[in-house]
Amino acid sequence: MSSDKFGTNWLTLEHGKAAYRADFLVYGITISILAVFLAITAPSDAWQKILVLVLLGLAGWTFVEYVLHRFVLHGLQPFKRWHLEHHRRPAALICTPTILSSSLIALLVFLPSLLLSDLWSASALTLGLLIGYMGYAVVHHAIHHWHGKNAWLKQLKRWHGMHHHSSEFVGYGVTSAFWDHALGTAHAKPRCLNLGIRSLTSKRRKSSIPSIVALSGKARIMATEKSELE
Repeated sequence: MSSDKFGTNWLTLEHGKAAYRADFLVYGITISILAVFLAITAPSDAWQKILVLVLLGLAGWTFVEYVLHRFVLHGLQPFKRWHLEHHRRPAALICTPTILSSSLIALLVFLPSLLLSDLWSASALTLGLLIGYMGYAVVHHAIHHWHGKNAWLKQLKRWHGMHHHSSEFVGYGVTSAFWDHALGTAHAKPRCLNLGIRSLTSKRRKSSIPSIVALSGKARIMATEKSELE
């Protein structure tokens, strides 16, 4: 994919299968290392504080997810233009480069926490946020690539599908709709849309499947794309 659409070569947003899967592997290993580190080295009298910080980081991720999606991916160029490509081709393996996301987490979460507290507290807060990020990555992948009859997954597919195909700026939460409801960006009605679902190992070239419930046609999608580019 050309660099003018996806940034520099070392910050490629559209990944091959190996690089795409490596993101899950890197964060899975990092989460395991932090968990083991805390279990082995943290003082016994600090466990209550550590547990609270892990839960705080996990809950905090839902807000970070909302803010990034709403104000960065739909508000700032060139991220807005890059994210629009995901809306156009939802089954493509497009995601934030691991080197970029990990650097931001280290610089904006771990290091400030370390400067303001101690190594165990910084590790616990970062661990919680990483668990939230990993959960987001798995959920977002499942929404676009998994075929399942699970009621919870179907609900997530419906919610995220409405975001992809709505001409209104709504539905920014992926793992949770809490902040959408709290900040007035929740969908008005639960309609189910085309999510471009495809198996990661599938050899099919089509990037989408027919929508489960029809919308108002291509006009709405084209209107969304036009507004995103403005």
